[in-house]
Amino acid sequence: MKILAVDDDDSIRDLLTLQLRRHGYDVVTAADGEEALEKALKSAEKTKNIPIIMLTAKTEEIDTVLGLELGADDYMAKPFSMRELLARIWGYEYYGDTRTVDVHIRHLRSKLASAPEIAKAIETVRGVGYRFQYEEAGK
Repeated sequence: MKILAVDDDDSIRDLLTLQLRRHGYDVVTAADGEEALEKALKSAEKTKNIPIIMLTAKTEEIDTVLGLELGADDYMAKPFSMRELLARIWGYEYYGDTRTVDVHIRHLRSKLASAPEIAKAIETVRGVGYRFQYEEAGK
């Protein structure tokens, strides 16, 4: 997942970049809104529905509401917790897939690939959802 980190403070931008890269994100940086827009517009053709999380020193309710109304998906005030930021970013990794339960079942089945007798116990019930029906051999 690519992240555009924008901050006028070099030290905060460097910290964000370091931490996000350590967690596997591809980070592009900008020092201000103008540079951020330029970089975002260059990659707009390649990426659609990009989640935007604002990190800002403004903490008033009106600032939060305005940021969300202008298109931000989330808003965090500084100082911020890196753990909380990463948790919020991780929440957007499946932004393009609205079939949440199906995605989780697919991941669960792939993790259970080494135990196919358990994996196939997760049955798809067409038009309803899923059910777990497992009986151990010999019982």
